[in-house]
Amino acid sequence: MKTILFIILSFLATYSTDTILWDSSNELEWEDFQGTPPNNRGVKMAVSSVKIVVESNEYYEGDIPSFSVKSYFNKKKSWTVTNSKKSLLHERLHFDITEVYSRRIRCQLKALEKAKEIDVNRYKETYRKLLKEHGEVQKKYDSEVYFNKDKQQEWIDSITKQLEELKEFEYSSEE
Repeated sequence: MKTILFIILSFLATYSTDTILWDSSNELEWEDFQGTPPNNRGVKMAVSSVKIVVESNEYYEGDIPSFSVKSYFNKKKSWTVTNSKKSLLHERLHFDITEVYSRRIRCQLKALEKAKEIDVNRYKETYRKLLKEHGEVQKKYDSEVYFNKDKQQEWIDSITKQLEELKEFEYSSEE
């Protein structure tokens, strides 16, 4: 039992030091990109490894499921071969898009909670749909802004606006 507990604690310690939890007061810097670029990187100058983690809380309020939703940036899987400010803005927006989708998931899960939905599958369907959409939007972002300064600014404006509109669903450690 002690071995299993040690392995779990080691994993959590590694996960927390290798990742950054999205926070409006903490912008990514190039120093956060600690991964090694692959040999077959093509024309890519940098990659942000971002992830939404949806965890079921161990407690339920009555029969209503409860979830925690967090946006992470993985330092060891993110890499760069540039120090361009434009590239950094682009990579930061990947993390912001991730937070937008975390907030959308929190919003929809909260609506299910308010409706006193007890079917955990409804919650799972909701967040799985949004996780899939998140991946599609990340790809769309890259395809639209690649070498297009005007589109980049449109995306920045749109994501900034969405973060503000969904501000009430920003992650709180009290979640």
